[in-house]
Amino acid sequence: MANPSPPKLSQSLVDRANALTTKANEAQTIFGPITTLLDSYLSSNEVLSSSARSRKLLTALCLDFKATTERYFDVLIAGHYPPRPNTTITTPTVMPTATPLASSRTNSLTGEPTPKPSYAQKAQNTPDTPNPTPQKTSTGPTNMKPLASPTDNHLFVKIDHSHPARKAGTFVILIALKKVLGPAASLLKEVQEVKTGFALCTNSPTNLAALKTKETIIVTVIGSCKIETQEKWATYRLNYIPRNVTSASKQMQLY
Repeated sequence: MANPSPPKLSQSLVDRANALTTKANEAQTIFGPITTLLDSYLSSNEVLSSSARSRKLLTALCLDFKATTERYFDVLIAGHYPPRPNTTITTPTVMPTATPLASSRTNSLTGEPTPKPSYAQKAQNTPDTPNPTPQKTSTGPTNMKPLASPTDNHLFVKIDHSHPARKAGTFVILIALKKVLGPAASLLKEVQEVKTGFALCTNSPTNLAALKTKETIIVTVIGSCKIETQEKWATYRLNYIPRNVTSASKQMQLY
């Protein structure tokens, strides 16, 4: 019996790209008219002739619609629903009330109040021993382990504000990069839009280092960009710094 031929990786990638393109076209058919309607409404005479406060509120409302549309657009592409919001209601804890102490002691046999001892009786019955010194008990936590700093698994792509990739969107960048990365496409999980351009998301520092080696391919696809990882910052706080410095000639104030 002849051995089965191994699957062709190129055909598998082509089929996957075609499936994603079909989903993208379907999502564009569904959600495209919604965004077109919002754009037409924002540029209509009714909106442009309204007050600045009304235009600001309408713009914020349309941006909320836009965010919701993009979220469900990604849902249709990915094939799974977004996580539901947390609706757990926390009930306040009711503290038990303290039972008031009895104002005076009573005799268990007669039920009558016991008379208070006089000062002479207290002095006679008090032993000549010093009062024990109370020992301090530590209530603070011990053996606290420092929290590990979270790892940043993002590879940042810096581009200009007028770069054409900003208009293309994160989904188009994701599809284009996965298509040219080939077997290394699994390293890239998501593309997010940031202030300086785009953030290429991985799921581990190992995959981040592997994706960093594909820097030449990424620059070729996006064009006119700079690839870099997140810089490490250290914050220091200095105490006892003088605010005023007096010299022989004049006084200088620090801010």
